Amino acid sequence: MELEMLKRGYIKATSYYFEVDLPFYNEHLKNFLPDQIIDIHSHVATPEMLKPDAKPPTFWAERVCPNGMSVESLIESYELMFPGKKVTPVIFGLPSDRFILEKENEYVSKCVEKLGLNALILTRPSWSSEELERLVEEGGFIGLKPYPSMAKGKKPDEIEIFNYLPKHHLELADEKRWLIILHIPRSGRLDDETNIKQLLEIDEKYPHAKVVVAHVGRSYCPKQGEKGLDRLKDSQNLFFDISANTNEAIFERLIEIIGTKRILFGSDMPISGMHAKRICKDSNYINVILGADWVDEHTRPASPEDRVTFFLYEEIYAFRKAAEKMGLGRKDIEDIFLLNARRILE
Repeated sequence: MELEMLKRGYIKATSYYFEVDLPFYNEHLKNFLPDQIIDIHSHVATPEMLKPDAKPPTFWAERVCPNGMSVESLIESYELMFPGKKVTPVIFGLPSDRFILEKENEYVSKCVEKLGLNALILTRPSWSSEELERLVEEGGFIGLKPYPSMAKGKKPDEIEIFNYLPKHHLELADEKRWLIILHIPRSGRLDDETNIKQLLEIDEKYPHAKVVVAHVGRSYCPKQGEKGLDRLKDSQNLFFDISANTNEAIFERLIEIIGTKRILFGSDMPISGMHAKRICKDSNYINVILGADWVDEHTRPASPEDRVTFFLYEEIYAFRKAAEKMGLGRKDIEDIFLLNARRILE
């Protein structure tokens, strides 16, 4: 039932919420989190933005919420998932070939005007500097959301960061001090040598662009990301968000190497609104999802008896355990869940 609702773009309080989710929140998260939270990484879209010939999704993340979640449903979901807290999102569209990018950006721009939210524009690498600047300013955006799938004609392990975040976009972002949420490519993720070199180049050459490496560089399983973080230890200007990641070990390394001033909370909503836990088999992550009616390399169905909670709760709980192990205090947690993002946005 919970996943069926999410597939339709919303989350509601059910008996399962009161039996499983709310008790978990009250026991493990309520007192850990500050009263105000900024979510640096959330997606909004509606079915009206789907391409007329959009095929049914095949990737697990798109199966979870195939038609997107409206901004109103996103805000209602925060109210349900974080009772007693005020959560403010930074929003952008879904970087999916099933959606019309221009319609998504138009919708997000209207959300900025209507609700006063901060938002990023989904970008095409083919845009000139002049076109990018015009679109950002006309839409009221504060930065960019590039994505690897925008690099056309290349196999996944051939894509480089500069193929979809070209240097002329970075030059403009550096000049304008724009925020960039960067999803890195390639199966090696944060440990990939090309990714490491290009992140170091971005850190050195574009110090005023506020570049956030999403999902801690997609380091979802033990040992992933350790080499990359070690190589990035001397970086000065890169930020990292913890969205859709439950890897306690990489959170510990992130705190140790990067420090608490460049870590940001992100949710990756609506995907993290699923009820799921993550396990790893070697370097492959597997989401055990309540209500999943499919099986693939990243998905196994959960049983109701497993009593899995929101995946977003699993993310925050994993970070809490890492934070406690690393001796973080209340001020550190407030930095990560609120103040670091506030500094960037101001």
